[in-house]
Amino acid sequence: MLLATAITFKVSFAVVIASSLVGNTMVILVVSLHRRMRTPMNCLLANLALADFFLGLFFIPLTLLNDLYVHPVGIAGDILCKTLTYGNMSYLAAVASERYNAIIHPHSSRGRLSARKIRLVVLTTWVAAFSFGSLEFWIMKFDEQKNSCIYDWPDALWKTDIVLWCIGLGLLPLGIEAALYSRVVYRLWGENSQTEEISQRSLMLLRKRLTKVVVTITITNIILWLPIEIYYFVECFANKSAAVNAGTWAPVFKSASHLMFVLNTALNPMIYAAQDRRLRRHMWRLLKNGCRRGRKVGNR
Repeated sequence: MLLATAITFKVSFAVVIASSLVGNTMVILVVSLHRRMRTPMNCLLANLALADFFLGLFFIPLTLLNDLYVHPVGIAGDILCKTLTYGNMSYLAAVASERYNAIIHPHSSRGRLSARKIRLVVLTTWVAAFSFGSLEFWIMKFDEQKNSCIYDWPDALWKTDIVLWCIGLGLLPLGIEAALYSRVVYRLWGENSQTEEISQRSLMLLRKRLTKVVVTITITNIILWLPIEIYYFVECFANKSAAVNAGTWAPVFKSASHLMFVLNTALNPMIYAAQDRRLRRHMWRLLKNGCRRGRKVGNR
């Protein structure tokens, strides 16, 4: 990769990661500090923001610090590969959020998410994510000859793992979300969704707003995750001659796909704020208060 291209990617990663950390931290703080903001949907969005925060955080060693240190070898090198320098923790932070019940039945006894259900959903999400990616922690090691982290397993297992990730984080969630959202959209915008009662009309508007939020997040997620899925799939299944011919553009495509992957985490807080006036107002106040405190500290 040319030096100018590498510097451009470095700067882009720095801006996107900083935006992701700041934006998702603000979402988490707003939901945590304001009792009225702790609705079932906002709690699940805060959990998604927490996952996005960790994804951006653990991408720092992989994208910004990788040229600034000499990677240790031996056991220390293997441990760093498993936890920090390869980005395993970032991939594990890819977490699904349950949205259907909170939109269709937010006030029904059958569909409403209680505090206990929210804790169960969040716990299940994280446990499933760590279980899905735990195998890679065991087989990751540092290769001194290649001077990089590698998967120490047969080629067949590597291909199987890539297929499982593509299905588990790509095709399967997409199919489930398409089925659920089609029913959501039919219930909210179908022929029987019209009502004359003011309370019911307000509830319907709320449901539609929440639906727009999660559908927008999902579409953005699909668009920005697709390149990295394509990259790893092609890298895994392309023959050696094709890999040699792709030597010039493959590093650029890899960096670009990772940049889009992290960009998704930076855009999510903006989507929340754009669709929720109260959240946007609280985030703006939080940002202004933080700037004021920073000025006071700087003037001392």
